[in-house]
Amino acid sequence: MIPNNIHFIYGLRKDFGGKNFSFIHFLAILSAWKINQPDALFYHYEYEPSGYWWERARPYLQLNKVKAPNSIFDRPIKHFAHQADVLRLEILQDQGGIYLDNDIFCINSFKPLLKYGFVMGKEPGVGLCNAVILSQASAPFLARWFEGYRKFNDLSWNQFSVILPHRLAKKNPNLIHVEDGFSFFYPMYNRYLQTFFFWKSLGFPNITRSLRFLANYKERQFAILSQAYATHLWEQFWWELYLKDLTPLKVLNSNSNFSRIVKKVLSEETLSEL
Repeated sequence: MIPNNIHFIYGLRKDFGGKNFSFIHFLAILSAWKINQPDALFYHYEYEPSGYWWERARPYLQLNKVKAPNSIFDRPIKHFAHQADVLRLEILQDQGGIYLDNDIFCINSFKPLLKYGFVMGKEPGVGLCNAVILSQASAPFLARWFEGYRKFNDLSWNQFSVILPHRLAKKNPNLIHVEDGFSFFYPMYNRYLQTFFFWKSLGFPNITRSLRFLANYKERQFAILSQAYATHLWEQFWWELYLKDLTPLKVLNSNSNFSRIVKKVLSEETLSEL
């Protein structure tokens, strides 16, 4: 069984990668706690965040101060994203549990997946995305993945974090359970899908296609989201356009699929209190 403990990593750089702890990060923590009812919710950090939303999040968390890894197998790690990639593997090797990126919003409980030894989800057309990982401590798949970092190159963006586990899964299907692209990472970050996710939410440009088609597509997207374990908010791509200035009031006043899925998990009363 995979332990029902959840792990987040944040603050491996003093400037937080230019993204201070915001409402969207708070939503990730609150949804993880509310939907999964974890035995513990760990927050691993080198530099502690601050601000209103951090103070609201802290009561849910067990804080663990860490040092960002600067090498693996004597190969230097300079980019903070790669440091986080390695750190999550080290934490799961040691403790097991559920690792979530800070832009993962939980929709349905991970409980049905805890029976496996190791779980990842497809990032369609790319590989297996490491923004969600469920693992027993010392899982054999995780050990093989970690061993692959002997050839680590800091200049390669997703070779070791997304493509490598995909290749290993093909070679070792008995060591991993793979969820499809709708379980954790829908919608993808391309323009077409994000249009419907945030449509009528944050001033998205006018859409000229048939309103009936748009309405039907929007409902199909919402139906898919409602069955998912989580949705990935793709902070790397959507921060400036959608996420940076998000507030509870914007969620409450919107009928976008993003807002609808948040209100499906959190009551409007809860949002109003925030």
